Amino acid sequence: MTVKSPLSVHLLCSSLLACLGSLTASSAFIAGQVHAFLGPVCDYSASPVARQAKYWNIPLITSGAMASDYLLRRSTLYTTLTRVGPNYDTFIAFIATVCDQFHFSKVFLVYDPEGQNNVLDKLCHVVTDGLHKAFGGNPNSKYNISSDYAKLVKTSDIQHILEDRVGADFAGERNLNKLQ
Repeated sequence: MTVKSPLSVHLLCSSLLACLGSLTASSAFIAGQVHAFLGPVCDYSASPVARQAKYWNIPLITSGAMASDYLLRRSTLYTTLTRVGPNYDTFIAFIATVCDQFHFSKVFLVYDPEGQNNVLDKLCHVVTDGLHKAFGGNPNSKYNISSDYAKLVKTSDIQHILEDRVGADFAGERNLNKLQ
């Protein structure tokens, strides 16, 4: 015996604005139109919708939500979220593998807060934040790598950052011996 159930799809657009994503989702929930969310894709819109979806007990399926925070808080904050597609966690694992292969135990991350905005708004910031949290910024990290970071506001800051912030502190003992 087959039970047929009608499927109704409502397309809603939040215009990639984080505040509108939450407002749009809330309006649809209040109107009783939602059994599941497909999206939003944008990390900044997905976050508030995923937090609310937990309290509404409604699944949210997205190809977005790529930031590492979605995995780190999966069991407490984003309990109904399912990510399909790529995310930054595999990238972080790759970088950790490279560090392990070359016996790097400290990394210094330099990033442009506006870098790669043509790909995704604040992409460099989100990736750097994920790397820093996975390495030095998280006491429960599974990686034995410490990290620090610097925001590159102006290109001319790079020399100052490399000399004053990186210097010998991140060169490593093996590399310093080669320079002497």
